[in-house]
Amino acid sequence: PLVRAIDLLRDQHKRGRLRDLFTVIGDDLRAGATLSAAFAKHNRLLSPILRDAIYVGEVSGNLEESLRECAGYFDQRLAQRRSLFKAIAYPLCVFIAAVFIIPPIQHCVTLTMQGRDDKVGAFLFQWGRGWVIWFGAN
Repeated sequence: PLVRAIDLLRDQHKRGRLRDLFTVIGDDLRAGATLSAAFAKHNRLLSPILRDAIYVGEVSGNLEESLRECAGYFDQRLAQRRSLFKAIAYPLCVFIAAVFIIPPIQHCVTLTMQGRDDKVGAFLFQWGRGWVIWFGAN
């Protein structure tokens, strides 16, 4: 059943490192290696926590429980990363707008309002005016 599960994981990936990884792990399991030994060969691609949990699960006879604990751990880490990204996204967008977008637009609009011939400012002013009219706030 374990080799079949690894083969199913391999088949989910059409190409790339994960497909190659699961192919090698499946071959190692067919050759008689333990799951922890097959995973231990891939230090750069697999988490040490996962490798150690698999080893402990094999030694203790609770591999299924160890894998469930790992799944819960990695789900929690993924949720934390998503939460962090959500918390950072809005302030980052505000910062980018405040530093890189608003000052050039402000400069161009100021030059246009002062009567200087600024083609970019005139374009931005007309473009913004078009959006205001489009949304019905004329």
